[in-house]
Amino acid sequence: MCALEIINLSANPDKITISRAILPFAGSELTKCQRLQAAQKGLVAKKTRGSS
Repeated sequence: MCALEIINLSANPDKITISRAILPFAGSELTKCQRLQAAQKGLVAKKTRGSS
């Protein structure tokens, strides 16, 4: 589920409402992206070392 799916944007929500809806997703999504980047970097490093 996307963070903004739970907000009714047609109701013109204020910044606080949007922030409160996004906040629970920030930590978990950030961690997931960082792990994915680390895994991708590891794959690139293995390919680079293997071809040398």
